[in-house]
Amino acid sequence: MRVLWFSNRPPLGASNSKNRVGGSWIESLEQEIMDNSDIELGIVFSELEKEAKEIKSETSRTKYFMVPRYPFGKFDRWYSRFFATPLQRIH
Repeated sequence: MRVLWFSNRPPLGASNSKNRVGGSWIESLEQEIMDNSDIELGIVFSELEKEAKEIKSETSRTKYFMVPRYPFGKFDRWYSRFFATPLQRIH
């Protein structure tokens, strides 16, 4: 069975930061699903990146799909918040 899971933060397997300490319920649940079933898990999360990418886990069957979060730059985010403009995709 395939499951697509949406998350507001990157799981440990897809994180590019080495400074993260510990995990959360998201990582714990992902680990339990992978240890106790034949589910192919796909996790979608957003990051401040310019392009979408797919990350395949080397240690499990999980695939991670990073989608860009807009606006990308600090100035664009500030402008959007200050002037209450809707978020627009930047090309």
